[in-house]
Amino acid sequence: MAQTDITTDSVSVKTDSTKVKKEKKIHKATIPWKAALMSGIVPGLGQIYNRKYWKLPIVWGAIATSSYFMISNQTKYIGFRDAYRSWVNDSIINPGYEAYQYNPTGLKNERDNYERTRNILIIVTAALWTLNIVDAAVDAHLSTFDVGPNLSMKIAPATFYNAYQNQPGFGVSVTFNLK
Repeated sequence: MAQTDITTDSVSVKTDSTKVKKEKKIHKATIPWKAALMSGIVPGLGQIYNRKYWKLPIVWGAIATSSYFMISNQTKYIGFRDAYRSWVNDSIINPGYEAYQYNPTGLKNERDNYERTRNILIIVTAALWTLNIVDAAVDAHLSTFDVGPNLSMKIAPATFYNAYQNQPGFGVSVTFNLK
């Protein structure tokens, strides 16, 4: 083992040249607008940029599920819309919709229900996409936030004297340590 003594201004430090210290890899700070733009273009890309890979299945699953049901409702809406138009214009019932042969109101109600559900799912999908963008931007903003051991919060029961009612009181004390 090769040891070196280094003395500087009455401070002596011994170093061991055979031991290599492993330093924790420090990631570069992410840029919030870039993360938001990436998530706006492709859902989940901002999360990849922020190195939060565990969020990808959540983002993709949420958007894919709402998109699947939106497309399914659109397909059913088109079927009932065409069947209703055919029945109203020609009194002909389309194949597969024979149950509504004597009930055009039922065709119209089903058409309207699928259209309403599709419209709601469009709003839900847009909201999920927007939430994806907001999550990426906020996560990028908070990437440089210090969450070290010097940052803490302590909640404890507390007693105090209530001068207004001339009696003791009980409450909660919250103490922040921001060193």
